[in-house]
Amino acid sequence: MKQVYIIFILLSSVFNHSGYGQSKLCPPSTEKKAVKYFESAKEARQKANNYKEVKELLIKSLDVDSLYYDAWKLLGDAAWFNKDFITAEKAYAKAIETCADIGPSPYYRLGSLQYKSKKYANAISTLESFLDHAKLSEEDAKDATQTIARARLLMSPVPFDPKPLNAVSTADPEYLACISPDGDYCFFTRRFEMQTKGALTPVSVEKFMVSKKVNGVFEKGEPMPVPFNRKQTNNEGSPSISIDNRFLFFTQNNDGNFDIYMSKAIGSGWDDPEPVFINKADNNFWESQPCLS
Repeated sequence: MKQVYIIFILLSSVFNHSGYGQSKLCPPSTEKKAVKYFESAKEARQKANNYKEVKELLIKSLDVDSLYYDAWKLLGDAAWFNKDFITAEKAYAKAIETCADIGPSPYYRLGSLQYKSKKYANAISTLESFLDHAKLSEEDAKDATQTIARARLLMSPVPFDPKPLNAVSTADPEYLACISPDGDYCFFTRRFEMQTKGALTPVSVEKFMVSKKVNGVFEKGEPMPVPFNRKQTNNEGSPSISIDNRFLFFTQNNDGNFDIYMSKAIGSGWDDPEPVFINKADNNFWESQPCLS
């Protein structure tokens, strides 16, 4: 019974320990001089927030005990808030190395700094460890997930070697292209000279065009049918389409005033475009698929 009681006391001592990093698994420093410098640094930060003094005291503390994770974490925090990101990155890395149970904040900040330093593999590993923690803010978790995705993309760059799109690209200028989410349609604007009946000279027009993919190849493209392109020079285009291909957003020039319009797919065609008005009061926003160009 006495042995069980002693074991219980020892376990309670371990799990009730709460240092600066609030770790339950990493022991505190046993070096009195290191602890003294650390406490002085905390006091200096709380009273005057003198970063230079705080940094010097913490470096002295770590010179005495290089495994003092609380001192590494405080140094990282002080450096982070004073935008000394080189010191912050090193300090957080050492804090995690000496105490993996230090909590989520050092992981999140270190991962962000590693990403900004283009250490993408390290950033992914650190942020994945951050996401393994139980209690995270929704905003930080979302940012970490997006940063991991961006890091993976940047680790696998695709050669930038653009080439004209056969059939769609002609001698006339074509621009502001958008591929539909299903990959079957290419919307774009084409500018060309058009001879109208009764006119003495051709007129330069900009038409909202669509090209359909047939057997894996896009066709030359034709002007979008009515209700689009109602004016010879109304300069329609800059399209974006909803992910289900049902709502087409584009700009339309009405006497020099460019506005965003929306047209809904009906059967094999489109209904009359209407100006898009955003009602900020009820947050009635449309979500559309970013164009793939």
